[in-house]
Amino acid sequence: MRVFLHTSKSEFDIIELEDTTSAEDVLREHVKIEEAELWLEDADQPFERTVTLIEVVEEDAHLHGSRCKKIEATINFHDRQETHSFPPSATIDHVFKYSVGDNGFNLPRDERPKHQLVLCQTTTVPDKSEHIGSLAKDCEICFDLNPKKKFEG
Repeated sequence: MRVFLHTSKSEFDIIELEDTTSAEDVLREHVKIEEAELWLEDADQPFERTVTLIEVVEEDAHLHGSRCKKIEATINFHDRQETHSFPPSATIDHVFKYSVGDNGFNLPRDERPKHQLVLCQTTTVPDKSEHIGSLAKDCEICFDLNPKKKFEG
């Protein structure tokens, strides 16, 4: 079975799982980071090391291997700042929805699509499918929640 493996590097690897491949096998053979854990995309908890992956994931699943148990995400919006912990397998889209939603800055529903997350002190808008664990440094990440710019031509 084919899965996509994300780590602290920005690109992902495509790996084939055998019938007996465990989370420990993937961590040892592909992640190669001491004390790393393996997560299913947007899952709250990592896999048990002994779990046979083919029994718990689907074809083309996105997995994330990380030594970080949680990523501390700071999100800035105007003069306010919120900090929340996410698993390293959380997608940018997941963090965005949290940021604009009831538990974050609670933007009006019609205003939410008009905003985007930008990496702090940059103009980089990460892809919504990217894992925050692939972007974080030392288990931390910072975003500015900015309005999308419209080209006025």
